Amino acid sequence: MDSDETNCAIEVLRRFDSNARISGVLNTDSSGLLKLSFSSECPATVQLDALAALRVAFPLSTLSAVENHATGHTELQLLTTPICGRRRQAIALFRDHKVFRILRLMAKICFGLSFTAWTCLMHEAHTAIRLVN
Repeated sequence: MDSDETNCAIEVLRRFDSNARISGVLNTDSSGLLKLSFSSECPATVQLDALAALRVAFPLSTLSAVENHATGHTELQLLTTPICGRRRQAIALFRDHKVFRILRLMAKICFGLSFTAWTCLMHEAHTAIRLVN
């Protein structure tokens, strides 16, 4: 988990609770875990709203609300994967959707048309040079 993701998570959380803090960070090669804590006077509805906002901010990450038995407070745990893993996960999720297939087809058509236009332009430029000489 890089510092940009950590800053983004704490910014989203502080929109709901100005005294929110990061209570723990664990980084491994394959994932990162971020523990976010609320202040003691933060109501449960605000915590659930913050949970929903973090789910929007980190759509391909695992997010859970956990009660810390030692303190009795709710913590949010955000589990993220590296960017390359998220890209593969997003492609796997949307590969079979009709919209993704249409967009992929449109991209191939646009590439083919641009290649054809470039080829015609080069042919016309070559013909113009031959006529000038």
